[in-house]
Amino acid sequence: MQPKYPIRSSIHFLAIPFLIFMTGAFFGIANAQSLNISGAHSVAHQPFTVLKSGEIRAEVSWTGNSKQLRVRLQGTKAGSYAETQGQSPLVLKYVVTGEDVRRGVNWRIVIDDPAGIGDARISVKLELPEDADARADFERRKVALRTGSFAPAAEREAEFLDRLAKSEGEGLHGLIMLN
Repeated sequence: MQPKYPIRSSIHFLAIPFLIFMTGAFFGIANAQSLNISGAHSVAHQPFTVLKSGEIRAEVSWTGNSKQLRVRLQGTKAGSYAETQGQSPLVLKYVVTGEDVRRGVNWRIVIDDPAGIGDARISVKLELPEDADARADFERRKVALRTGSFAPAAEREAEFLDRLAKSEGEGLHGLIMLN
């Protein structure tokens, strides 16, 4: 018996996963993250990176005794870029500018209970502006920063040790590399 809708080639079979991947690559649709706050002064943080301008959208929902929560978007400038407060679910939106990205790529969602009850099991769904090439480059650079492979570490260490040997007097010495 022949299936009613046979798959004629592997191209058709792979088309749906490819389209889902491409949607995520352009719009940065993230999976839901689970957070908790427990206690009057408890604060939950969800860090993430934004590499290009576009809209950040955070959908926050929760269960527990906390009736209202406050959700803030923080980045590289003092204070919050956006803030909302209320009952579950909450949606926070902010349009990241090119200037925001130039200031830095590290962002975070901060969630607390302004009433001080502090009892919530939280789900955060983030949608971020995304560029697949910029993300790949960023991930490569993160690895290089962790391993030090991007800088001529042996040369700098030799230079440091040479200068240390020539220095006079007691003291603390260290090598700090900023690139």
